[in-house]
Amino acid sequence: MKKLIWPTIVVFLCNLPFSFAQDPFFTHFYGNKSFFNPSLVGLVGSTSIGARYKSQWRHNGNPAFRTVAVSYEESLPCSFFDYGLFATMDEEGTSNFKTYDVGFRIAGTPAIKTLNTVHNLRIGMDFRWVWKTIDFNTLIFSDQLDPKYGTVDVNGVANPTAFTPPLDQQSTTAFAPAVGLTYKVLFDESDIQSPSLMVGASYHNTLSIGNRDSGHEDSVLGLGGTVPTRWNAFAEFEWIPFYKNKVFLLIKPSIFYQQQGDLDYWEAGVQFWRNRLISVGGYYHANSRSEVGNNAEWLSFRVETGALGGENGRVNLGFTYATNFKGLRNFVGPTLEFSVTYHFAASPSCNLAGLENEVPYGNPKNVKCPTGVGARSKLYEDIWFDENWRPNGKFNR
Repeated sequence: MKKLIWPTIVVFLCNLPFSFAQDPFFTHFYGNKSFFNPSLVGLVGSTSIGARYKSQWRHNGNPAFRTVAVSYEESLPCSFFDYGLFATMDEEGTSNFKTYDVGFRIAGTPAIKTLNTVHNLRIGMDFRWVWKTIDFNTLIFSDQLDPKYGTVDVNGVANPTAFTPPLDQQSTTAFAPAVGLTYKVLFDESDIQSPSLMVGASYHNTLSIGNRDSGHEDSVLGLGGTVPTRWNAFAEFEWIPFYKNKVFLLIKPSIFYQQQGDLDYWEAGVQFWRNRLISVGGYYHANSRSEVGNNAEWLSFRVETGALGGENGRVNLGFTYATNFKGLRNFVGPTLEFSVTYHFAASPSCNLAGLENEVPYGNPKNVKCPTGVGARSKLYEDIWFDENWRPNGKFNR
């Protein structure tokens, strides 16, 4: 039998030990909260449609590693549940190695009031299906290499390989659910400048079920590799140091930590909002492996704008620029991330059920700045608060 020599690049990309594999993720927690913790789905208090794009590891003209996501999230004023749908695609290795996932999230939100303080507990689940593909036809295998002529023979003809791509060049579809928990408190509901605190944690890729055809395996070589578990935790504080004539400054410091196998990542930073119209922020990031110490540190800077779009709509545009200052800073280019989200001040699901379909922020009487108390005392981010509200609840144009 002719011996098959596995190429190094395939082993590196497809057969990583559990401790070194890592799920695709976006630049930072802020602006991508439900992707990191399913209990934060619908947190903004609207029906929203969004798209995100991240580009990183560009080097000497080679294609960048890219991550793309689309999502639909709905806050339900007629229920204590919120939900969302999503799909992502992650592309690595000069566009040859791709990871796809699709799924849905749901979060329940019981709340307790004590005097003017509102305590909100959000419990969420993420149900996703993941599969990976690789284009073996673009790879060069070690048994194709000639010591004198390289990948061709003496006549310039490409050398053949004994490698046969398994499984139609893709993994099976793995079921990789997640669970998340968030606690949020609004300290004084009667104070328009009341601070709030939000903390939470989530655990991902929690379950392995069934055999290879329906279980947890994600190896494109069929070698039994499974989706590694991942957990994270965060804390975010919201503070309003200035408010006058419906103009306010909102400050959101946050810290986030994530671990998957022996890979750990953390970030800390702050975002500043002038009303809900313009935001700027900066973050420090670090990524390390326990056996080698720190191997990457970088800074990111984010700007986001919010604009009214129609009488009951809102558009948010975001851009993040991240640059390394240690490790690979002289080898790879910056990380770029773009986001666009359109929000509706209504709930299609509640409307179809014949129930109240207006998100609480559609009524100025229910507006709390900066954190609103919505249906059944759910705590939302009050994206609708703006100095341009008319008494009848319509936006000034």
